Amino acid sequence: MKLYKASHTVFSLKYHIVWITKKRVKKFYRLVANRAKEILAVVGEEKDVVIDTIAVEPDHVHLYAMIGPEQALCDAIAALKAESAKLLQQEFPYLADERRRI
Repeated sequence: MKLYKASHTVFSLKYHIVWITKKRVKKFYRLVANRAKEILAVVGEEKDVVIDTIAVEPDHVHLYAMIGPEQALCDAIAALKAESAKLLQQEFPYLADERRRI
């Protein structure tokens, strides 16, 4: 197990994070799933979230990530979800329509 050091702390805070699409509508197939992985990796890097594994299923996303103690877990997850959803909806406008199933 790798330990990380800050000025007054030593930590290894790893989380298995899962979130689902609204009403579990299946929207993440092929191209969208691959792009979602790329976007989450970039957004995680920007938000100081070290992402170990990303798995995108048709109706949910799994992340195994490390979030430092200086960052609130809920704030880090909210930032990942908001930024990735915004970028995905810009590239794939039909994702914003919750009624549409692919």
